[in-house]
Amino acid sequence: MNNNSNMLMNKLPTFDDDDLTRVWGTSRDVRVFISHRASQKSEATKIKQLLREIGISSFVAHEDISPTEAWQKEILIALQSMDVLLAYISDDFSSSSWTNQEVGFALGKNIPILPFAVGANPEGFISFMQAKKYTYNSFKKDIIGMLTNTRIVSRDLHRVVCDVIISHFSDSYSFATASSIFELIENVEYLEQHQIRSIIDAFNANDQIHGSDSLNGYRYGKKVSEGRVCQKLNELTAAKFEVVLGLRGYMIQKKSV
Repeated sequence: MNNNSNMLMNKLPTFDDDDLTRVWGTSRDVRVFISHRASQKSEATKIKQLLREIGISSFVAHEDISPTEAWQKEILIALQSMDVLLAYISDDFSSSSWTNQEVGFALGKNIPILPFAVGANPEGFISFMQAKKYTYNSFKKDIIGMLTNTRIVSRDLHRVVCDVIISHFSDSYSFATASSIFELIENVEYLEQHQIRSIIDAFNANDQIHGSDSLNGYRYGKKVSEGRVCQKLNELTAAKFEVVLGLRGYMIQKKSV
């Protein structure tokens, strides 16, 4: 093969762990590539922040590329290593060769595409997809609903997403944070046994979780409900759980028969 033929070959950049850390950050269990038009960069950046708040890494082209790096190479590394492509579909989304190629890359790799629409519908090869209307206030709930839907994502990705959310729940630093993150878990259709155990351990260890009235089901020391955590665990398992008041505060235990 001559040199001219070599120049015509399609080559993707190789990458290592340092490249992945630069592109995705140190927390990269779930990697979401945010495909958007340049005119929507500020909105894409807001989405990146919302994902960061629930422990999910994302990539926004140009914002995440350092001036010293070749931007096309960085985008290609992000595309090669992404778990999901989020298409932020504005009216001009499909008129860009870049967004079209990003979507095409995801289709070619059989990567899940999550379309969020702001005044437009998907076109081209993703025109069959039902886009979710993007709303800032409901975005976290909406995307976790998609990322834990096994009709959209693989079981492996479902497992990783749930692990990330539960880990984030375990680190809750306020009643409000614990309640907000658990709302995402409440929308998950199934959990594995180790994840159920992790929720129980998080509840029992973190006073910002077991001290939350809505999560523990108590108010002023009196039981008024099953509590949101037990309600979800009981929905998902044959084993029944209850919240009791112990020496360390409210604790979850198996319900006595």
